[in-house]
Amino acid sequence: MAIEDKVRLASLLHNANHINAHVCTKIDLDELWNFFFETGFIYPYKYSNIHDNKIEFKDIYEKLYNNIQNIAVNFIYRNKGKIYGHMSTIHFYNKTWLIHHHAALSSPKHKAGLIVLNQIGRFVNEFHRQPSTNMKYVACYFRPDNKFPNLVFGGVARKLNDAKKCSLDKFAYIRRNNIDSSKHNYKSIQIEPTCRNDLIKLRECYEDIIPGNMIKAFDLEEINTKNETSLNKEFERIGLTRKRIILSIKKYKHLVAIVVINISDFGLNLSELTNCLQVFVVSPNILNIKELNRALNKLIDTYYPHGEIPTLIYPFNYVERNKIHYDKIYNFWVLNLEYLDEYFDYIYKITRQKINII
Repeated sequence: MAIEDKVRLASLLHNANHINAHVCTKIDLDELWNFFFETGFIYPYKYSNIHDNKIEFKDIYEKLYNNIQNIAVNFIYRNKGKIYGHMSTIHFYNKTWLIHHHAALSSPKHKAGLIVLNQIGRFVNEFHRQPSTNMKYVACYFRPDNKFPNLVFGGVARKLNDAKKCSLDKFAYIRRNNIDSSKHNYKSIQIEPTCRNDLIKLRECYEDIIPGNMIKAFDLEEINTKNETSLNKEFERIGLTRKRIILSIKKYKHLVAIVVINISDFGLNLSELTNCLQVFVVSPNILNIKELNRALNKLIDTYYPHGEIPTLIYPFNYVERNKIHYDKIYNFWVLNLEYLDEYFDYIYKITRQKINII
């Protein structure tokens, strides 16, 4: 069965299970927009970015929300024409679906946040064993001061207490205007395409910190051009953009960091976490902050000439040691779906909402 047809079937089953629960149903985008404002999911800084690109934003969400396709699925709880809860997921990495845009209105009567969480759990359970979905991991970013995702996603990671089952990695989130714009040319620094040995070094450094799922979830175990091209074409098929470029920063030919350049449509993720630089520092004692800033500015000027994009830096203790100003902290949560039952057990214990498996 094609993924699009499976989504249509899931829509019928979820709605039969709960009359107000919908999967990929057509939606008035102004209604969704108002919901994001009402829940505080879109706040002033985020809105200022969207406002400058609102035509492009509306076009992207028309493609994502009013057409069933096989790279993105959304879940809506609506009662009497009003949206109370929303959650969505997108197939942004070869083996990983990214959960994002979870928002709900506070209402003890509706419990919409729990219902859409229940829906996405059912969706993952129904889909992850189907080869066509390439769903080995589910992942999400969340801010540790956000109580609900920290209870749910952070809580299950702490409960399982095994990074191979469920991992939690901390990133510093930095807006471009907080990156030193010095134009000094550091001749010691080179930027070049990442090779297999660079990725091996990255994996070794990561496993020295915590042997979790992040590197696998981000498809950074090996250079697989075929998988990247295939996923890029799925986005192109519905008129969207997805591209990743993996580069190495070297100092006197010694690997000091790997940078993943993620290029996607503005607003695909409302915090631009699919349209950003990801920096993985592998030699923190060798790479100084001025050299890193110069390399990042060069990459931003080359690949993002028309917009403000964020930079995510890992590990977080590199940022702390170098006293780098950051705007936010994001935890990156990854669940290995071989342990999905343990996730369900935890969710039931904290919510008393049993996932209805079909």
